[in-house]
Amino acid sequence: MAWSTDTARPLTEAFNGAIGAPGTVIAVACVDDAGTVIQVNPGDIPAEGRFEVGSVTKTMTATLLALLAADGSLRLDDEIGRWLPAGANAGITVRQLATHTSGLPRLAPNMRLPTVDLANPYAEFGAGQAEQGLRQAVAAPGAPVLYSNFGYQMLGLVLERAGGLPYEQLLTDRLLTPLGMSRSGVGSNAGGIPLPGHDHRGELPHWDHPLAAAGGVEATIGDLARYASACLRPTRSAPPSPRCRRRSSRSRPAATRPWPGASAMTASAGTPARPAGSPRPCSSTRSAAARSRCWPAASAAVSRCAGRGC
Repeated sequence: MAWSTDTARPLTEAFNGAIGAPGTVIAVACVDDAGTVIQVNPGDIPAEGRFEVGSVTKTMTATLLALLAADGSLRLDDEIGRWLPAGANAGITVRQLATHTSGLPRLAPNMRLPTVDLANPYAEFGAGQAEQGLRQAVAAPGAPVLYSNFGYQMLGLVLERAGGLPYEQLLTDRLLTPLGMSRSGVGSNAGGIPLPGHDHRGELPHWDHPLAAAGGVEATIGDLARYASACLRPTRSAPPSPRCRRRSSRSRPAATRPWPGASAMTASAGTPARPAGSPRPCSSTRSAAARSRCWPAASAAVSRCAGRGC
């Protein structure tokens, strides 16, 4: 029997009840060379049920960056001052934002937690506030690895300006649609039926993300399995953007264009190299409620969704 079949049911059973709140949905997708096996508990949840996937979004943002860099819309070593009014932080590079080595703090300095609605903390934090926070921020010297939601919010703004479209449209056009992820996206751009998140106390309110690149994607477990499968098998070249077609003389050969793969995903988290054959995280969220992991040597992946997100 295939690894995916052997693994899906025990994982679902292990995670079932872990949150301990009524109404919690557990969804597990196991992907290997034999195919994809999906288990959902309760079993009557519709296939189009959509989870908030949290920081798995960052891996998709990093993939968008790779695609835009491949078609010449920007360069990894561009300074963000080219795209943003960054003040003293104008010399931070796009690569540093993507790899959490910009020195920017986890949250913007003008996002003051005592005044934020913790039930929906990012709802009022848009581009204007983010740019103001960028000019106020004091980056840690020496390009240390510091996980930064704020950095990925700024990366999303860079991608919008380089790509000429809102983040959610770039995501749909360049990643979700080519992969057939028709029930996923940001806010009203997403198809499917939104499922409420849960923690041990019960149902949680939905989080709004005006700057969605750090954690605003919602996806079904089936779509997330498609994404995991594409990351395990990055064999297809990305469809060129209209901008790429207009600048064909600057385009790279199709065989070298990045498409969702482990390297693009791990770059978003600044993940250090691991020994061959050991588990390597493809993506993860801060919440213990959700994870996605890859075993490259075995060409297998597990995605699970519960509580707040995936």
